[in-house]
Amino acid sequence: MWELCPGVAYYFAKIVGRAYPFVGLESSFSWTFSHATFLAVPDVRSTVRSIGVRPSAGLVFMLVSHVGIEGELNLLRSWTNLDQDTFLGSAQPNTTAYGFTAGVTAFVF
Repeated sequence: MWELCPGVAYYFAKIVGRAYPFVGLESSFSWTFSHATFLAVPDVRSTVRSIGVRPSAGLVFMLVSHVGIEGELNLLRSWTNLDQDTFLGSAQPNTTAYGFTAGVTAFVF
């Protein structure tokens, strides 16, 4: 399995005190290959390829000059392709999810 998740964020000038609004965009690219042998199905091979896009917007409240508490609203849209060498065939389960993320942010400069 491998996965690559590049992302970028833009922080605007502070609006009040130590609060900085931001917008971001992340993408993910993943590939998984598996091979298994079961009693009922002797040889199962599957490949999963997935592409995801995650735009976000949020606010960072700086505790000190380079560490802050962050909250963001985000949307995750993913497109997945599943290929199997069994009677199940292939599938393309695409998903959309909304969320809120909170955490600690540290800036290294």
